[in-house]
Amino acid sequence: MPQHDKPLFFVGIDWAATEHAVCVLDQTGRKISAFTIDHTAAGFSRLATRLGKLAQPEQIPVAIERPDGRLLDTLLEAGYPVLPVKPTAIKSWREAEVLSGAKSDPGDAHVIADYLRVRIHRLRPAAPLSGPTKAL
Repeated sequence: MPQHDKPLFFVGIDWAATEHAVCVLDQTGRKISAFTIDHTAAGFSRLATRLGKLAQPEQIPVAIERPDGRLLDTLLEAGYPVLPVKPTAIKSWREAEVLSGAKSDPGDAHVIADYLRVRIHRLRPAAPLSGPTKAL
């Protein structure tokens, strides 16, 4: 991520089958927002619109445990840097950071956002879709 695009917010998304938990943190790690979105085109669009009210997309990196899928495509198309994270890394981070060790979708979204905030310099963004891939 170029220096002039310094992140203002960090988003973690905990993937689930029908509904995804979302957490937004500021640069200090303070929770700005937490909500869920449906696993639908309308839910994905709602997420992009809601995040767009915070800042320019390039200033809001998004971490998610999936390296592909329509949600990821929607965010990339809207200009958000998407950084896939390994579920095993998030599990280890949660175990080290969450005293109770309890797992919940909203809690995991927070853990993912905080992991992104602290380790963004070590993560690689997902590549945008090529023209031919989009055409498919």
